[in-house]
Formats: sequence, C-alpha cells, structure tokens
Amino acid sequence: MSADNSNNKNPKAATESTRQLNQRLTQQLDFSNQQCFEDAARGFIGTIPDARVYSEDGRVVWDVSAYEFLQSEEAPHSVNPSLWRQARLNHFHGLFEVTSGIYQVRGLDIANMTI
Repeated sequence: MSADNSNNKNPKAATESTRQLNQRLTQQLDFSNQQCFEDAARGFIGTIPDARVYSEDGRVVWDVSAYEFLQSEEAPHSVNPSLWRQARLNHFHGLFEVTSGIYQVRGLDIANMTI
C-alpha cells in the first residue's frame, strides 16, 4: 500500500445504472441501526493516531490515514452502500479488551492479533 493512495482522490463517477441500484439498496436496508458500530467499538482501549507499519527497510506497508475517506457515513454513488458500511466497521483500529485478560489488536494491518 502506498502512503499516497491517490486513487481515492479522484474516483470515477458512477454510471446511472450503478447509482440507481445503490440508491435502491440504500432504501431496502436499515442503515439507521447503529448496533454494529457499537459492537465494533466495544472494549476499545486506545490506538496510535495516524498509525503506520513499516517494513524492515523503512517502507510504509500499512497506513491507517490512507483510509480517512471512510469517515464519511454516506457511500459514494459508485460504491455499494452495504460494502461501504462494512469497510467503515473494519476501520476501527487499536487495542480492544475482548473479555477479562483477553485483548485484540485490530485494524493496524490486514490481520488481527489476540493476546
């Protein structure tokens, strides 16, 4: 992953067909239910703001700030709204307490670590 991630700065516009299908899906699903966001945040202890993971040679291989575009609740017209919501849920990152004495590091790489 590049720290620049310039592909997200100028996305292609959605076709009219894609826009209509995504709008229809938005009307069919209950996006007002926020329980999944509460579940994703449960046990949150803390994180490293603008966290980056570096390779041994110093290259940035993971950059949380590259996903800041997911702060927007509304999906772009070119993105399936359900997939956008799932991506936002996956963006929760940091240290979480799962239960007493069991912790997870999430969202700072493509894998989670349970301790």
